[in-house]
Amino acid sequence: TYVTEDGARLGTWLSNQRSAWESLSGERRSRLKRLPGWTVDSRTAFWEEGFRHLKAYASEHGVAQPPSNCIRDGFKLGIWVNNQRQNWSTLDDQRKHRLEQLPGWALNTKNTQWEEGFTHLADYTAENGTARVPAEYIFKGFKLGQWVAVQRANWTSLPAERKQRLAALPGWAVFVRDAWWEEGFAQLKRYVDEIGR
Repeated sequence: TYVTEDGARLGTWLSNQRSAWESLSGERRSRLKRLPGWTVDSRTAFWEEGFRHLKAYASEHGVAQPPSNCIRDGFKLGIWVNNQRQNWSTLDDQRKHRLEQLPGWALNTKNTQWEEGFTHLADYTAENGTARVPAEYIFKGFKLGQWVAVQRANWTSLPAERKQRLAALPGWAVFVRDAWWEEGFAQLKRYVDEIGR
């Protein structure tokens, strides 16, 4: 569907060249082949580009679960990943196998959503020094305060691994009022120790 600034329907022209590939002259095919990124099979090329970005993301983050709004070098990786999950039953076995080999690849979107929330919380903690997020706080377009509230409300039913990961973040508290009380008491104790009464 791409149209140039001067109105030329370049996307349509390109699609026509791919459709007519066998009937193009050798000279025209040769000129097209010399262009960087040229391929007759654009769907395969698009899939390979998505996989390359996902592999790089997994290498950087240790898990192949980018947030749904993730864009890398202009490529909408989060959307591409969601499409792979939605179309899993129609993917060929080789592509499934390649995705499954990536660290942390999951079809379960609930796990993916949890990982997305945890990644935002970890980023927030790194920036603010605490995992104590205000209730209505939105962090980089993500309703982080709401996500944190859900984790606290569901604390008893969370898997042990998730509890450990959350508890390891500085300032994490299941019961915020208790944490604030303990923090206040610790400050009072330091004051008493300094003053002597």
